[in-house]
Amino acid sequence: MRKAKGGTSGAKTVVVAGDLIWDFNLVQYADTPAGHHEPVSRTLLEVTRGGAWYLKDLVALSCDREGVNVCGPDPDKGSPSDPNLRVNQAYQVWSLHHKTEEANDSREQVWRISQFLGCHRAPPGGQAPVITGDDAKPALLVLDDLHLGFFEDDTLWPAALRKGGEAQRIVLKTSSLPTNPLWQQLLDRFADRLTVVLPVTVLRARGAVISQALSWDKTIEETVHEFEHGASSEDLARCRRVVVHFGCAGAASFSRCSSRRFPPPKQGGKLRERAEFELFAYSPTDLEGVWKLGLPGQTFGATTILTAALARHELQPDDYPIFIAISRGLAAMRANHQVGAGAGKFVPSAAYDRIGGILHASTKEDEAASRVYFCAFPHDMLTDPVLRRQPSAKSDLVRDLTGVGFEYVAAKATEVVVWGIERALEAAPKAKYGKFVSVDREEVERLNAVRNLILLYRSNHKDRNPLSLAVFGKPGSGKSFAIEQLANEVFGRDKAVLKFNLSQFMSEEQLHVAFHQARDASVHGQIPLVFWDEFDADGLKWLKHFLEPMQDASFRSGGVVHPFGRAIFVFAGGTAYDYASFDRSNASKAVRERFVQAKGPDFIGRLRGFVNVKGPNPVGTANAPGRTGTSQQSADVAYLIRRGIMLRVALEQCCPQIIDPKSGVAAVSAGVVRGFLRAKRYLHEARSLSSIVSMSTPSKGRFGAADLPPQELLELHVSPDFLTHVQQGELETSETELLAEACHKAWCAAKKKDGWTYGYPRDDKKKKHPWLVDYRQLDEAVKDENRKSARVVRAKLHDAGYEVVRTNSPARSADLRASKQRLVEIEHDVWLRDRLLRGYQWAPVTDEPLRLQRAVAPFKHVRPKDQELDAAIVEGIPPALLSKGYVIKRRTPAPGRRRSPARRRAKT
Repeated sequence: MRKAKGGTSGAKTVVVAGDLIWDFNLVQYADTPAGHHEPVSRTLLEVTRGGAWYLKDLVALSCDREGVNVCGPDPDKGSPSDPNLRVNQAYQVWSLHHKTEEANDSREQVWRISQFLGCHRAPPGGQAPVITGDDAKPALLVLDDLHLGFFEDDTLWPAALRKGGEAQRIVLKTSSLPTNPLWQQLLDRFADRLTVVLPVTVLRARGAVISQALSWDKTIEETVHEFEHGASSEDLARCRRVVVHFGCAGAASFSRCSSRRFPPPKQGGKLRERAEFELFAYSPTDLEGVWKLGLPGQTFGATTILTAALARHELQPDDYPIFIAISRGLAAMRANHQVGAGAGKFVPSAAYDRIGGILHASTKEDEAASRVYFCAFPHDMLTDPVLRRQPSAKSDLVRDLTGVGFEYVAAKATEVVVWGIERALEAAPKAKYGKFVSVDREEVERLNAVRNLILLYRSNHKDRNPLSLAVFGKPGSGKSFAIEQLANEVFGRDKAVLKFNLSQFMSEEQLHVAFHQARDASVHGQIPLVFWDEFDADGLKWLKHFLEPMQDASFRSGGVVHPFGRAIFVFAGGTAYDYASFDRSNASKAVRERFVQAKGPDFIGRLRGFVNVKGPNPVGTANAPGRTGTSQQSADVAYLIRRGIMLRVALEQCCPQIIDPKSGVAAVSAGVVRGFLRAKRYLHEARSLSSIVSMSTPSKGRFGAADLPPQELLELHVSPDFLTHVQQGELETSETELLAEACHKAWCAAKKKDGWTYGYPRDDKKKKHPWLVDYRQLDEAVKDENRKSARVVRAKLHDAGYEVVRTNSPARSADLRASKQRLVEIEHDVWLRDRLLRGYQWAPVTDEPLRLQRAVAPFKHVRPKDQELDAAIVEGIPPALLSKGYVIKRRTPAPGRRRSPARRRAKT
């Protein structure tokens, strides 16, 4: 374990205090004796120091540098057998568990807690260990409140909390929100310097309505609502900062500090009256508690690790930014659970080196561990009017990634097809179950809700009734596939899948045969997944036959009652394409009465959840919010992303030869991609999209327009405009690459004009930059930065009122001078959104490893030299397009609505 360096003249003092625990760890070795006569070959009981002792160790680990002296309760005084020592006692059983979800080899097992046996609270009156080096005015005071008596007994408090004491900053780690005098004192005296770190379970325990593991958008909205209108608005919002974590998957930060994301206002460090949303760090592939499902066993210390990272931020806010502290803390929490108490010999501190490495980004592996987290952010820095007006209580993380409007979403969908889902949608929260992937918020939330229901049902063996779920979507949308893939993730092989199409059943006896098959599967110890396709067929006549099985886990056949075992019933709609159209409870009187007679309300009352699977076609026809004049209006522009995902999956399955095995880039014509994405309608939903790909005959290296099936076959599956879009074409990969290179050349020219030269590593003071080389010499990751800008050239020009047109004759592009400022601001916005999503914040000097950038600011605050970089990129676009036969034209505005004669007269 690293030891803090301290004791030097002028060192910053950190004092750690709080509840203390003796952890009695009972270790279950495989060779544990079976009887009293057999000798014990290994130690079965390990006693370790927990609570504030453990917190002090991790703070020292996090703040390990010259000039920092970490003090805490003396670890060398007293023992677990000392009755006069005021220390609580906790007991837990440890056993071996798989280190990773994929590992099945016993050599890959580590020690984790299999059972927590409880905690004995120390009786009052004992003497707590003295804080060695206690300082009445430390640079930082870190408190550990486990609700075990420390807050109630002022004799245990450090000097900084007593009369005459005063810490410059205070960090409180708590497992519950206390109602004792010390908590009130912290709020009344030290709120302006107090940071509170707590798990979200603390807020839920006192009534906060924050859902679990549905979607990050929902989590952000509900957590912001709690701090703006809930109980937290009365106390926690008074603190300087509050960090709420959702396990190792995410964390929210609320702060009263003036934003450090752009140059601070003239009032400098003046605090706001109440804490406001600052950021939300999240893992796009995980939700609260999901990651640990495949890694059984428990580990303690999650909040402690995050607190240690935040302690370093409080000591060094300029050298250890808040997002860096939170993301590294979350990554270290994850590593702590993976490592546990080590493999082989039981070592309670086995994870210390890995935790310390991640908190300090000691190696590339350690640094990469925190790169999996992205950042939700306030939008007040953006120029885009739609995003800038978006309140913190409204979250749309996919739109933060794509940008606003049809053309931006289409550009991102093209990236999905060409680059692959993981690369293009890296920052998008997603539900990924087997081969089914969705980033559509409604689908994600419904699927995750169903996942939660299945997990709860699987673990609750007292629930004997079938778990009844409904899934809706148009035929061919993939609704049954989505649920089946989800069940595969949850159950693995421990299930049977049965499928029955009720529209093909002619009699009640056939239904009873199906019931018996489901019953037989459950008798064999499995939880069968039973699909009842087209359950709403034949005028809903089958609904009444399911009421008894759903309610009483039994059915009647031949006068005999047959009990069901545990099962999951999935009712897939055939005539109703979503839940709202199936539920006729609020329809006209005649329709409602027929629905009641068919036992529709009784059936709905027995359902525990439902999912609407949208498929590749747009839902709704309203205008796209926030934009006018788009090439294809729809309230559901996210259908482009759904299509992109489906097309990429179909290409991987049917045309693997066109996908580069190293880069993952698909060699597919941009015109073909445009046709798939922009076609008005797929006649048979996802089934049609997949059929077109499977009927195509791409050559070994590329999928072009000539490889598509004949027009008469296309007409079986897609609207006639498909080929029109294919023929219109799109910027090909080579042309996009040329634009990316042009962007880089323009950037290099502007940097060199400002006096920059090549140098590694980057040095802003000496104006040295490692990217000042030929485009072909750049790393792929740096090239991708330019490709992102090039990929949305059409969208950026469209936003400013232009379009890109192919020409076969010499032509000139439109003069962009009148719109140059707007285009430069759009260019900065695209770059800024990408940086904010990755957790960058403003700083006077750029430091890429710490995600500090001087240009992370509203455009009007960006230095003129940095604005010139965006201007140079904009100026480089027209000649690059022209070299490939494209010109920029002023876009014809969409025709407006005709006013009625009465309105025309009123206008006159």
